[in-house]
Amino acid sequence: MLDKNTSDIVRTNKLRDEYINIRKEIETLRKKQISKLEQMQSGCGHPLIAERDYIPQTLLNLNHIPPARICEVCGYEEEGWGTGYKTLKETDARIIRKVREEDFYKLRSPLHKLPLINQ
Repeated sequence: MLDKNTSDIVRTNKLRDEYINIRKEIETLRKKQISKLEQMQSGCGHPLIAERDYIPQTLLNLNHIPPARICEVCGYEEEGWGTGYKTLKETDARIIRKVREEDFYKLRSPLHKLPLINQ
C-alpha cells in the first residue's frame, strides 16, 4: 500500500500530465485557428471597410494614434500613417465608412493585425 505522500505525488503527476496534454491540444488548436484566419484574410477582397480617424494627443496619451481601417468581413486591420494603407486602400470595389473609435474596436477579432499571407 502506498503511503499518503506517495499517493499525493502519483495523483499530482497524473494531473500534471493531463495539464500538459491539454496545453498541447490548445497549441494545436491555436495553430489551426491562425491558419484559418490567414486563409480567410488572404482570400477576402475586403469589400466593406470601417475607418477610424486618428486620435489626437492628450495629457494621458502623449502620442497621436494614427487612423486605422478594418475589414468588416475578415477582421484584417491596418494603420494609415507613414506610407498609407497598403492592403485596405481605396478602390472602386470597396465601401469605406467612417466609424467612431468605440465602434471600431468592437469590430476587432481576437487575432486582429495578423499579416496577410502572400501580400
